[in-house]
Amino acid sequence: VLVRSMNTLRELIKDKELDDLTSEILVKCLSHCFKYFHSSSWDVRNAALMLYSSLYHKIITVNLGTKRCVDIRKLRTIFGIQLIEILQHELQNYQKTNIYPLLVFMEKVDFVNIFATPQSDIITLHRGVEKFVSGLLSDRSFYIRTKAHKILCNLRPTANISGERDRNFWNAVKF
Repeated sequence: VLVRSMNTLRELIKDKELDDLTSEILVKCLSHCFKYFHSSSWDVRNAALMLYSSLYHKIITVNLGTKRCVDIRKLRTIFGIQLIEILQHELQNYQKTNIYPLLVFMEKVDFVNIFATPQSDIITLHRGVEKFVSGLLSDRSFYIRTKAHKILCNLRPTANISGERDRNFWNAVKF
């Protein structure tokens, strides 16, 4: 029943005619995806990943336009503070089963200009992301380390920390 409901949600999210109706439930569905990545059932994890893929497309890809990353302030304006709260919750309570989808999502979020118009929830998320991904630079998985490095590149202007960040990244890489 759970797998069928996630597959139905995925199809509803993919349907362009229901864009206005689905925008309200996207953030809640994202939260459920992260929750079900921990399931012991492969079917449930697979359905959660397929739903996550549709959500990623709807939340990130649609808002990218011609840019490389989506401004976090734009995401907050569109999806509200609930998106920020979900990301903060996942960063604080992550498990290995949801780390890669979380990093894929965070890789496409741009935090560079957040200090121009500071909002406390976004700045708190920025600090949490920076602390979280800095710890992942020494992870055993090469893919997680490279995603963490890309996210760190999105957190600050490259002119300020590029050399230090690259040096820390390659010092942490263990082949």
